[in-house]
Amino acid sequence: MTCTSHLLPCLFKTADVRQIFYNQFGGIEPKLLQLSHNYRSHAGVLRLAACVVELLYHFFGNSLDKLPPDLGLFSGPKPVIMDVANTQELVLMLQGAKRETSRIEFGAHQVVIVRNENAKQAVAEEFGVDPDWVMTVQESKGLEFDDVLLYNFFSDSPAGDLWRVASSYSESDIAAYYQDSTVSASGVEKYDWESPLLTETRHLDFNSDQHKILETELKQLYTAITRARVNIFIAETDRESSRPMFNYFQRRCVVDVMSQDNDTEEEGLSNVRVFGAMNTVEDWRSRGEYYLRNAEGERQAGCLRLAAKCFDKAGEPKRRDYALAFLSFTEIDEQDSSKLKGKQGVEFKEKLYSITEQLLEARDVGFLNKAALCLLKTGEQEEYTAQLFELYARLSYTQRISDLSEEGEVVLPLAQSVHEKKYFGYAAKLFAKCSEQRGIKFDLSLDAFRNYVSAGLYEEAAELITSEKLATNNEESLAAVLEMCVLKGEPLEPTAPFRKDFKHKTEKARPILDAVKNAMMDY
Repeated sequence: MTCTSHLLPCLFKTADVRQIFYNQFGGIEPKLLQLSHNYRSHAGVLRLAACVVELLYHFFGNSLDKLPPDLGLFSGPKPVIMDVANTQELVLMLQGAKRETSRIEFGAHQVVIVRNENAKQAVAEEFGVDPDWVMTVQESKGLEFDDVLLYNFFSDSPAGDLWRVASSYSESDIAAYYQDSTVSASGVEKYDWESPLLTETRHLDFNSDQHKILETELKQLYTAITRARVNIFIAETDRESSRPMFNYFQRRCVVDVMSQDNDTEEEGLSNVRVFGAMNTVEDWRSRGEYYLRNAEGERQAGCLRLAAKCFDKAGEPKRRDYALAFLSFTEIDEQDSSKLKGKQGVEFKEKLYSITEQLLEARDVGFLNKAALCLLKTGEQEEYTAQLFELYARLSYTQRISDLSEEGEVVLPLAQSVHEKKYFGYAAKLFAKCSEQRGIKFDLSLDAFRNYVSAGLYEEAAELITSEKLATNNEESLAAVLEMCVLKGEPLEPTAPFRKDFKHKTEKARPILDAVKNAMMDY
């Protein structure tokens, strides 16, 4: 595990958060535990990232913590600056020995990272690559790859020539930064500084008010660099824009520079197939599952497309189709079906049922809630939809208990997560709706009660009793409600936290306690 709080574009420094916690709750002021080991990237990548952090701290020291560089568990190849004149040269260099084509063939663990959507489309056309293997910095957050090509980060930067302030960061500034830090934590014994013969850039003095954009830009650069586990290649089409940072990296001795001139059999990339489909079936399958697990937020659609393509290369057409069904769900979930009439409405509903069927066929817990949400949009089969919501929430709850038990960290009964509560809540509302539509059916109202308490919605659960939507006017029905409220050694049930609250008569459970008491008196 690694602590990177000092690098994230957040509002507080770690010390600020610690002080807020202390001021709010009192007691002993918490100590800061630094986790310095980085298990994802090797020392070569981390040294480059550390140089970016130095600039962040030097120019924007008030916005982040100063911590020693992350510790890489092993050394590794230096990041490579690709000194090329055009896209064709870059493609040839990346292809290495495979020079019979001008198209880059991507492996399972490779990606191009660019600045924005426009650059993403342009790169796909220029390189002749599938656009899903090109990501923006934002889309790549949280993901990791063996090989990363960072393309035109500085050329497309909104900071423009403000990058020239890097030229004002000197060797004496570096010495001051490391005077009270353990330099060896980054995998080297000392910081490096050389003065190679370089084409210099015009000097630019730093102005905190005018150059604030560089703070965000440096954090974006750090994010892009640390997506790489093994190799990172940096290429630019605008040499003037990239020269300040390239010069800085070369002086720090954290990069190698590769050009057509030095791309020889001995020292270049000619005998190495850097980018290419050299992966096994298992590589493609596991990478497909990786993209499937990480399909969320802004990168959801792209990850699902990548997952489908990885499964296709792994020879798993069913898994590919499930990923595509998930993708279809995300696309259809954004549509407003209320305005679709006649034939269009029928076709839309048929598509919803088809996607639901595919998602259920996958027999994957991660697809259950998507299938239920898809079925919900049909406006039909609401009881079955409620059952799917509850099943998904229960399985998620049970899996979380299992995971925590393996780590020895579970304390039962375990409170539901916000995510689980949301789906228990969906199920409760649908069960209650179905009960009312059928003339107040006890079994459906009891299902609603069970899901309301599992969702922590105690007032809604109590209202079922007080409004007589959950009829308790006979011995059998009252016994069923009481049984659900009594703790009976079932700590793995999602209702267990409620049963504990009911037993200990907590204030939160008061509405249900009163409702049950009145029902018993009436009976």
